[in-house]
Amino acid sequence: MNQKTAFSIAAALTAFVLVIGGAVAGRMIQPAAASATPTSAELQTLLTQREAEYQARLNEANQALAAAYAAQVATAPAAAADQQFTSPLAALTPQDALNLALAAVPNGSLLRTTELVDFQGTLAYEVSFSQGLVYIDANSGSLLYNGAAQTTAQNPGGFEREHGQDDDHEGSDHD
Repeated sequence: MNQKTAFSIAAALTAFVLVIGGAVAGRMIQPAAASATPTSAELQTLLTQREAEYQARLNEANQALAAAYAAQVATAPAAAADQQFTSPLAALTPQDALNLALAAVPNGSLLRTTELVDFQGTLAYEVSFSQGLVYIDANSGSLLYNGAAQTTAQNPGGFEREHGQDDDHEGSDHD
């Protein structure tokens, strides 16, 4: 036999022995690895524990927030909720402007809160009624514009005309 053939046979036998040895070693290690994998019951227990920890931390955080809020509310003056906030530029409060606007539109139905606006270069409160807008001078309290009165004057009965009708009935054969 020549040296080259003997070397090839020795290499093949070595490879065979290594493969068989690796397979045997793998089989011996596999049962230990299989026992390290948790079962579904163990997983459920682990999930239940984590959920309990999460809920406990969540409750602690909520209690801390509630305590902080209670402390903040306790230190705030009780009258702050009823306080009327005014602009340093306006002499009247929004409530004063609303009262003046209600005097101008006695049956007014308020749509939104009174707002401080610029009305034709004058600082004014805009009071929005369902009948129209009313503007009150924020410093003098004078009535700048009464859109609700114009709506009432145009429609004294309070009824709205149906869409498409005209006062002079154009297009009608009853002239």
